[in-house]
Amino acid sequence: MTFDLAKELSIAYPILGGAMTGVSDPILTAAISEAGALGIYASGMNINDIGAVREGIQECKRLTQKPFGVNIAMVAPIVDELMDYVCKENIAAITTGAGSPERFMPMLREAGVRVIPVIAAPRQAKKMAAAGVTAVVAEGMESGGNAGHMTTMPLIPAVADAVDIPIIAAGGIVDGRGMAAAFAMGACGIQMGTRFMLSKEARLCKEAQDFLLSKDGSETLVLGQRIGNKVNARVVMCPAVQKVLDYEAQPGMTIPEYRKFALGRSGRALFQGDFEEGYISAGMGIGAIHEVLTCKEIVERTMEQFNSIVRSMPQHAVDNV
Repeated sequence: MTFDLAKELSIAYPILGGAMTGVSDPILTAAISEAGALGIYASGMNINDIGAVREGIQECKRLTQKPFGVNIAMVAPIVDELMDYVCKENIAAITTGAGSPERFMPMLREAGVRVIPVIAAPRQAKKMAAAGVTAVVAEGMESGGNAGHMTTMPLIPAVADAVDIPIIAAGGIVDGRGMAAAFAMGACGIQMGTRFMLSKEARLCKEAQDFLLSKDGSETLVLGQRIGNKVNARVVMCPAVQKVLDYEAQPGMTIPEYRKFALGRSGRALFQGDFEEGYISAGMGIGAIHEVLTCKEIVERTMEQFNSIVRSMPQHAVDNV
C-alpha cells in the first residue's frame, strides 16, 4: 500500500530504531531522532519502576525536540501507569510487544499516540489491524529481539497480503540493501536495532563492539527453544551462551529454573566485555556491519544506498513479461 510513514510520524526518513533493553537509553534514542529517524526508548529497562521510566522519557525530551517513541511490553507490571503517562506527554508513537494493546486503544487514539505493535506472524497482524493500530512492525526471526518462527523475507509479503495497514519491516535489516528489499516486499519503512547498537552513541564497551564486529552473522542462535520458553532472544555465541545451553539441557530442567539462570546476563557483556558470564542479543545482520558510525551517518548512508538501489532498478526491468 502507498503510505508515507515519515510524514505520518513527522520524521525525515521512514526508519525506526529498534528498542533494545539496556541499550536504547535516552542518549541513543535522541541521537536516532536527531538523525531524522524515530528513536524508540526501551521502557523495559525499568519494567517495574514507573518513576525511572518517567525520568527516561523526560531525559529524551531534554536531549531532542524531535519526535521519538517508547517501547512498551504489555506484560509489564506498570503498563497501565505507563500508558496513561505516554498519553499525557504527547509521545509521537509507541511500539508494543508481549501482548495486545487493544484495551488501551481508545485512550491512545484520543491522545494522538500512534500505536505500532511488533508482530511475528500474519495472524497477529490481522488481530492488530482489527484493533485499529496505526501500523505493525513485522519482525522476522533474524532479529536480535524476541524471535518468532518466520524469516523476514516470507513474513513481509505474507503480512502485506493479510492486512491493509502500513508495515514496517524488521529482522536482519542493517542498511539500504535490506531497506530496498523490504519496500519491494510491501513495507513502507524499516526498523533497525543491531545496526544502531553498533553506533557511537550506544553505550557498549569497546570489547563488546569489537566482539560484534568480528562476527559474520552465522554465529547466532535462539536460546530457550529447547525447553519451550515463550520469550526467546537471538544471541551471539560465546562461552556464556554455551553455559546456558548446557544448563537448559539438564534432565528435569524447568522453565523457571532456566529463566533464573539465563536472564539478566546481557549487561555483563555489553558494558563490561565479560563473555564468560554475559552474552549479547543481536540479529543476523551483524555480518554486514563493518564499522561503528554515528547515528546520523548510519541513517544517511542507509538512505543513500536505498535511493541508489531504487534508482538503478528500472534498468534491470524486463519489458513485455
